[in-house]
Amino acid sequence: MMLNLRAVRRQKDITQNELAKKSGVSRATISYLESGVATDATVSTLTKLASALGISVRELFLPIESSSLDI
Repeated sequence: MMLNLRAVRRQKDITQNELAKKSGVSRATISYLESGVATDATVSTLTKLASALGISVRELFLPIESSSLDI
């Protein structure tokens, strides 16, 4: 299952650097997850990213149009 991280981050108008600072997850990890290079994110990493984006971990896996994000 593919992460929806890039779409959510862009919807929230946050750069990778801003998300890295806010979440405590490295920008490189965020880049790898967004590009699909890394597919084995830990629950801790997903929780930090979701929290920084103001969403649930589950929403990281939903298509952007199916999530509760304002579009």
